[in-house]
Amino acid sequence: MSSPTPNPATTSASPATLAACPAPRPLSALTVLARPPIRPDDLLTLPDGTLWVSDPDSGVILHLDAGGRVLQRIVLGQAPEGMVALGDGRIVLAEQTPNRLVTFTPPATATTTLITLPPRGAAEGVDGIGQVPGSGDVLVPDSPHGTLLRVTAGGAATQLASDLGRDVAATVGPDGAIWVAVEGAHGLVRVPAAGGAAQPVGNLAQLDDVVSAGGLLYVTALSAGEVVAVDPGTGADAVLVTGIGSAQGLALLGDGRLAVADSSSGLIAVLDPCR
Repeated sequence: MSSPTPNPATTSASPATLAACPAPRPLSALTVLARPPIRPDDLLTLPDGTLWVSDPDSGVILHLDAGGRVLQRIVLGQAPEGMVALGDGRIVLAEQTPNRLVTFTPPATATTTLITLPPRGAAEGVDGIGQVPGSGDVLVPDSPHGTLLRVTAGGAATQLASDLGRDVAATVGPDGAIWVAVEGAHGLVRVPAAGGAAQPVGNLAQLDDVVSAGGLLYVTALSAGEVVAVDPGTGADAVLVTGIGSAQGLALLGDGRLAVADSSSGLIAVLDPCR
């Protein structure tokens, strides 16, 4: 496996604006990338154009080719959730039930524990994870404890923020800060790159995923059933997709489009970002 795709936020020559966003479209009008035989949740795109998809309900992760055909099926159990790819060929996978991160090197399926997070108690465990561009470090929202960690490829952890609520995804934004999606009233928060107090931004609520592309942030809004573009400078937003039964994972594809997973209808669809 080659190294992870560069963060588009750091490579875009002319950042997009909300004024350049396409008009909102219903999910039913989008092109379907895949209808995998699972309930798609989190997504991971690789530089070769393939896609990893997790399903915490069945405990399965799938590797799909660019046309949506299944290349590999791995049964792991433990409610697999978010994934990131490391430059050494390993994939880091969040397992919600034991609240831990494991690694594996496809096509091999054996996993190794990278870090075990504090016991989750009665709450659901870790959900989505992110990556620090240009490093092997992983951004880990410890969902049941409302903390944000930066974890090295060797498993050493540094806490960057606390009191976030149920944080479920993180990405490095165009401003270099860390943007965290939260399943709460304040759905999007900004954390300084070196850590510190989190600042709620905008008026979105109940988010599930966040990615950075071309100077904007893109999020999936669970309760609203939408994909939304956000200007990180102002917090203003624009709805891109409506009518999603359960808006889950979001990923940037190699051609610049976005893929969104709807675990309710069982499909992965593609949409155009703001240009």
